[in-house]
Amino acid sequence: MDRIAETLDLWCSAPGANFIDEEAEKAYKRRAQRVADVIQLKVPDRVPVVPSFGMFPALDNGFTCEEVMFDYGKATEAWLKTLKDFAPDLYRPSAYAFPGRALEALDYKLLKLPGRGIPSNHVFRFVEEEYVKAEEFYDAFLQDPSDFMLRSYLPRVCGALEPLKGFPPFYTWFGYYLGNNSKSSGNLEKMRDIHFRVCYVHYA
Repeated sequence: MDRIAETLDLWCSAPGANFIDEEAEKAYKRRAQRVADVIQLKVPDRVPVVPSFGMFPALDNGFTCEEVMFDYGKATEAWLKTLKDFAPDLYRPSAYAFPGRALEALDYKLLKLPGRGIPSNHVFRFVEEEYVKAEEFYDAFLQDPSDFMLRSYLPRVCGALEPLKGFPPFYTWFGYYLGNNSKSSGNLEKMRDIHFRVCYVHYA
């Protein structure tokens, strides 16, 4: 048995999984086998259904886009009901129901969120700006992509991450001696505060 077939067989058999009842176990294994057959270019019992629901679960269950992006209990309720009603073979997470409170805590500038400058029943809108100019992108990004993203790009698109731009290059953080200057120490305090606020709003 090759590696792919072995992995799919393990996925379909679901060893150690705790199902709520026998019918749920049978339904899982039936759907998993259906998808596994397609991956292996076999003929399944029927074509697998893998819908992209978008914001349909929210609107179909009487919630606005704003509600499900800022009230995670309502989002969970709506999506679980939709999954139960439609019983797809696989679930693709929504690319629309982002965690609104976390984005607000980050002061995320790339999106306008529902109920924040746009109607509450609309999905988010992109805010298209030239956050990085071509002449400052290529050399810096190609030389050190991680450092460019962390110290240049993210501080511009997330207001709460602005302290990162005052950090020294990240490649200087690792070596025989790890020094720390007062400016970086002050920024570290700011970053601890940011970490607390983002985690608090996301999980509260």
